[in-house]
Amino acid sequence: MSNMFRGKPHFQFCQSIDAPAVRNNLKATEWRLMEYLYFVAQRQNKMHIELTNSQLCAELALDYKSLRSAREGLEQYELIRLQRITDSIYVYILCSFGVPLEADWDRSGRTYGKRTVPFNQRTPEEYTKYYESRLGCSLRRDDGSPKTQANVRCTLPNHPDEKPSFSLCPTTGQFKCHGCGIEGAMVAFEMKYSKCDKATAGRNITAILEGRSPAAPEPEVLETYPYYDSSGYEAFQIRRYPDNDFKAWHLKGGVYTKGKGSRWKGIIYNMPAVIASTTCAVTEGEKDSNTVNALCLNTLDGMAVPATTNPFGALKWSDDHSPWFAHKRVIIMADADDKGRIHAERVGASIRRFTKDIVTITAWDGAGDVTDWMANHTREQLISKVDRDTGTSWLQHDSLQQTLEA
Repeated sequence: MSNMFRGKPHFQFCQSIDAPAVRNNLKATEWRLMEYLYFVAQRQNKMHIELTNSQLCAELALDYKSLRSAREGLEQYELIRLQRITDSIYVYILCSFGVPLEADWDRSGRTYGKRTVPFNQRTPEEYTKYYESRLGCSLRRDDGSPKTQANVRCTLPNHPDEKPSFSLCPTTGQFKCHGCGIEGAMVAFEMKYSKCDKATAGRNITAILEGRSPAAPEPEVLETYPYYDSSGYEAFQIRRYPDNDFKAWHLKGGVYTKGKGSRWKGIIYNMPAVIASTTCAVTEGEKDSNTVNALCLNTLDGMAVPATTNPFGALKWSDDHSPWFAHKRVIIMADADDKGRIHAERVGASIRRFTKDIVTITAWDGAGDVTDWMANHTREQLISKVDRDTGTSWLQHDSLQQTLEA
């Protein structure tokens, strides 16, 4: 193996697996998977290996559950990094303390992110400085040198640690919380502390060691709204945060990243259902769409009536969204304010190029939107309101449903 890695990567790998938290805790299946990955790496002359789940299960004589457990174990100890191609195909990136190993002969031309400082080269002084910042206590002896072992209170989120249950080795950066049950290295701690991915954790650690303020932890996600493309694959998702803050995230390499990604254009909420429908409702936001979808509205001939919207709500409608409504009947359920009415007018004008069957509801009897209105009304009352306010009879009443069932 030393010939394969030409010295430095081999040293990094040996240093990584010789860490106490790794050497003492790796399971037999995890060792088996790791040895096989390095065998394939030597055979293929690559540090990134694309393998299918079925291939690994067959080679290692494991079932899928055991394979997944072994994979998660190696990820926890930062011996591999994964990039998901499909649900059954992964790229395994060989790592040491989370840093991808590289060899002189690796001419793949692929990169997996940039790090200015390898985490496996941190000094005891740097480990100590980082943990003192996050734990809020001293980890030094009387002479100022880092302790070799410390038991302190855990500061990880959602863990009110009344007595010290956090064991730490400041000279190696390894930790274990006997209350949370979480253990690992410095990067794993920062990911849990800041609720972030590895790249952000790395930037936060570097900022602390350089005396700068790390990025603020990601706020709590209140709601998640997935957006699917016409094939039924998730294109991106909108997440709602406190103070009605909305952000887009998309999958990249098996990890969610901020931004809509490359497949966002023209995507509307609940799009596959809209494509399959003959009649649909358009609301100003995902919350209202979910409210209407929960009612399971139907047309007179029994077809489902899905509700949809565009990303980021009012005044964000694009003409790219409108072709999906060609030759359909559309009920626009506007919010009962000036901004909502303007938005509904723009949506109607854009969709009208593809269909003439459009009706709009702009008043909700004192309520702000369809969700507020439904808090005090029934499904049948909403259908009657649509009939009355728009002069149409596109939706199936409960009485008609009962007649059809009879």
